[in-house]
Amino acid sequence: MVDIYYNREGANSFLCINEKNEAFLVDPSISPDGGLIDHINKLNVKLVAILITHGHWDHIASLEEICKLNPGIKVYISDEESEFLTNTDLNLSVAAQEEGYPVPTLEYLPENLIKVSDGEVLNVAGF
Repeated sequence: MVDIYYNREGANSFLCINEKNEAFLVDPSISPDGGLIDHINKLNVKLVAILITHGHWDHIASLEEICKLNPGIKVYISDEESEFLTNTDLNLSVAAQEEGYPVPTLEYLPENLIKVSDGEVLNVAGF
């Protein structure tokens, strides 16, 4: 099953949930008032991984918070985009703040970061 968290402040987030109720999250977007985390909790899924399509602020704004709530979670990002996680010029988080978006300064490197290469095939939560 695929569940979508719609976000008016940035990118949408997607949860892919298997038959064992394990899920991976695609793009932990901005989460005003903890909305994304509340949404995940309501679904009562075990979050096993995060996949990031690219490193702009609207795709990574909740990454740090979700990783802290799920110690040891694997985070997948392309090798080329990994620098965006800790570089505010590349992830545009400071620029977004200047435009009035409620985004923190994003400079977080996950503990279990896995850099993937173009064409690499992943098996995450049975998908």
